[in-house]
Amino acid sequence: MRWRKTLVCWGVVLMAGCDNNPVDPVVGSFSFREGQTWMYTWEAELSDSAGTILNAESDSLEVRVASINDEVSGMQGLVRLEARSFFPGAGVSTADTERVWYRVTSSEMAEVAYQHPAVVPLVIMSASGRSVRAPRRSFFDPIGATAGESVADTIMIREEPRRALKFPLKKGTAWSSFTNVSWSDKEVVAMEEIRAVGQVFSTAKIKTTLAFDSSGIRWFDWVAANGLIKRTIDSDVILATEGDPEATGQMVRHSEVLTLVGMN
Repeated sequence: MRWRKTLVCWGVVLMAGCDNNPVDPVVGSFSFREGQTWMYTWEAELSDSAGTILNAESDSLEVRVASINDEVSGMQGLVRLEARSFFPGAGVSTADTERVWYRVTSSEMAEVAYQHPAVVPLVIMSASGRSVRAPRRSFFDPIGATAGESVADTIMIREEPRRALKFPLKKGTAWSSFTNVSWSDKEVVAMEEIRAVGQVFSTAKIKTTLAFDSSGIRWFDWVAANGLIKRTIDSDVILATEGDPEATGQMVRHSEVLTLVGMN
């Protein structure tokens, strides 16, 4: 009989040394090991209706398990994950590190606290090739949870924990990350095989629907027993120009892809 230990993680909720069988479903037993590290590449493109790339940006990201038994505000046994961005010209320091604390049970993985939710560059690209970049997006919840949340050194406790994952992850599993005005719904829409770092992973493809989804944002995560393998976020936007300040001009597509490129 094959012995197997399985970890299920999100977005950057991650794993450790698991046996991966591409025909097995993703299930809800898991473990973390301090010092585990995952490396990702992040790429963003702006393209026109014909698919011509108008602008592009890229970045490298590191995610690490900093603790598996942390305590915050009286809550014990928390998993602390940290993410850092290495986008060009920014340098790397402790101020560039995003920290989140998760309460992990047999039924869910929920974020209960966070610090400095600003790692992934928010890139505003123009069709002329110019870009404005600022490190002010969360790696762990890139759109929904951190909308309007300030960047500060203070550890912030969530009044309502953000439910990152609901176990077991299998087709049809659905849940809400929040129930407040920033709600986002998640659903496993398929089980798919994804190739990365020289391996084939059996993944749960998770679709996220946002409360403020007025621009047709399409957000998918592919989560395996080994953690987050891939993420795509894209939307159709209308370019504003000096002569068209109301943004009624050219329709373009903004696409982002996060890909696992290394882990230990």
